[in-house]
Amino acid sequence: MARLDLKTWARTPDGEQVIMEQKPFVLGGQVWQGHAGAAYRCPEDALTTDELVGLPDKDGTISEVYLRRRQRLEARGARKQAEYDETRGKLRMKRNEIRASMKSDLEMKLPVSPDDKNEIERIDRRMARLNVIQSEAEAEIAKMQSDGGAPERKVELTDAQKADAPKVVCGRCGKTPPPDHPTPGSWLRGHNIQCKLKHAKAS
Repeated sequence: MARLDLKTWARTPDGEQVIMEQKPFVLGGQVWQGHAGAAYRCPEDALTTDELVGLPDKDGTISEVYLRRRQRLEARGARKQAEYDETRGKLRMKRNEIRASMKSDLEMKLPVSPDDKNEIERIDRRMARLNVIQSEAEAEIAKMQSDGGAPERKVELTDAQKADAPKVVCGRCGKTPPPDHPTPGSWLRGHNIQCKLKHAKAS
């Protein structure tokens, strides 16, 4: 599909209707939203990943939006990873110091301080939360790479191809990719991260 000019498209019946509805859409590799009869640029980071993946793609250029989104998420993820690693290192060091103190108390036949136990539990909770935050970021990137890695394509398979296709199933929840998903393996990789995070939160 050829890239559309916004001004030209906005004068078409489809353009007028979409702008009047004031819902975000993609055209020319950018996210736009109608307001007061005109289309205005909408920063892609103002939308959630799920909202972005579901946007109407008017000229087949949504992959450009996905690419920018994925690059931004990956850059932010790299910065956060460094921060989390540093914080986890400090928390481990502090926890090890408390454990050494508790071990020393036990060796001296002294009761373990409840404050020490509480502090270790607090450190463990903070480290678990860091892991959840990191997993959430990884799940968002995975979604852009699987469901949002390219414009949705409808792939019609024959009955014989469907019968011969390998079965892709999540080992945790048993879900399978949509029957028309172009890359079931990519879907499974992204789904596995999200499914793992969901089960971690539930436990």
